Amino acid sequence: MIQKIDQNVQLLKRLKSGCVLAFHDLYNAHRQNIYHLVRSRINKSYDVEDIVQDVFMKIWEYKENIEENKAPIGLLYRITLNKVCNYKIHEDVKKRYNDYLHGITELNYASSYSIIFHNELETKIESLLAELSPVQRDIFLMSWEKGLSRQQIAQDRGLSVRTIDNQIYRTKKKLKEKLSEVSF
Repeated sequence: MIQKIDQNVQLLKRLKSGCVLAFHDLYNAHRQNIYHLVRSRINKSYDVEDIVQDVFMKIWEYKENIEENKAPIGLLYRITLNKVCNYKIHEDVKKRYNDYLHGITELNYASSYSIIFHNELETKIESLLAELSPVQRDIFLMSWEKGLSRQQIAQDRGLSVRTIDNQIYRTKKKLKEKLSEVSF
């Protein structure tokens, strides 16, 4: 056990001095353990490999700051778990962003479809209104477009409210029948 600790101290001293062979020894000794640790938390094998490589790159980048009297496995595990945590946070952000984009795409599609449907319906209604008698069309448009009440239309036309009601009812019935025949 003391021999193992002594070997780790020597390995870290060599690594701290920039020895590439010490880095290779560290990599070969702990790569499998780090790989299995990452693999137990992440399913995408290509991402697992990237994280394992990043862990060892981090060790090499900060080799001068390594404490020689600490076990290298603890440092490797701490770096690994931080990398895994950062990976999961990044994946969550990507997923939320993709969900957001998907929602906008669906909304734009629905809006576009809605606009097209509205325009086609408006065109069809205008053509159906053109088929009505001028009196029927004027009474309906006064009610529908101008928002005048039945009493105001009756007064303007010099007709009874009951006649206006009948004209509006017949126009709506005819529009409903003609529009039910049309498929969009």
